[in-house]
Amino acid sequence: DGGAVSLSDHFDGSMESCVFENNKSVNGGGALYCWSFVTLVLSECVFTSNETNYGGALYALDNSNSSTSITAYNCIFNLNESQEGGSAVFVDTGASVNIEHCTVAYNTCAINSEGSVQAYSSGEINITNSIIYGTTVSGVDLHAANGNLVSVTFSDVGTTSATGAFNVYTDNINADPLFVNPANNDFGLQFSSPCVDAGDPNSPLDPDGTRADMGAIPFYNSDSDSDGLSDLAELNYGTDPMDQDTDDDGLSD
Repeated sequence: DGGAVSLSDHFDGSMESCVFENNKSVNGGGALYCWSFVTLVLSECVFTSNETNYGGALYALDNSNSSTSITAYNCIFNLNESQEGGSAVFVDTGASVNIEHCTVAYNTCAINSEGSVQAYSSGEINITNSIIYGTTVSGVDLHAANGNLVSVTFSDVGTTSATGAFNVYTDNINADPLFVNPANNDFGLQFSSPCVDAGDPNSPLDPDGTRADMGAIPFYNSDSDSDGLSDLAELNYGTDPMDQDTDDDGLSD
């Protein structure tokens, strides 16, 4: 298991700015398989076009509760496939996965009712400031066999299914995230995206100094015409972000 990497036996480490592409495994973890007391931080990694039965990109498992812990920051999971559950991420018994500022989009889950992100048995998932959207075939973006082990906040989540209520499910939306050009793997946000400035207000600010966005790639709120108003503010006010004097009155917007 683990088409690219298999980790076990008290591994404790991190991976940064890695690309996992076109990997395959037979059973679990098309790209990455983690089991037996693994602690791993993934930062700014991309998982694309990986394939397996469970966990098209990532599979996490342990025999002891919460002894395998994975955290993914600013990661992108797209076009991964599973024949069973978790076309992007499958969290099995005794494992926990934290998904923060990640984009999980357009993965393919072949079994009805199974999801791109899936918690099974006692697997735990915590999602915040993320986008889980556009799962094909099954049409389910997030599935939990035990809902009270899954928490989701300040995220854009499409279709969900669970046995029992989610432990926490607050301040979320279900809307087209309006990516810039997903067909060409550009998962940045358009200025009109509902995910812009919609993340947890207590999270660190985005690089442009505004409230955190949802997803892995924040919208950069620039000032294209250098008039002191951001492009997004001008669009909200009805002025032209490319013209310092929209109404030609001799005064800056």
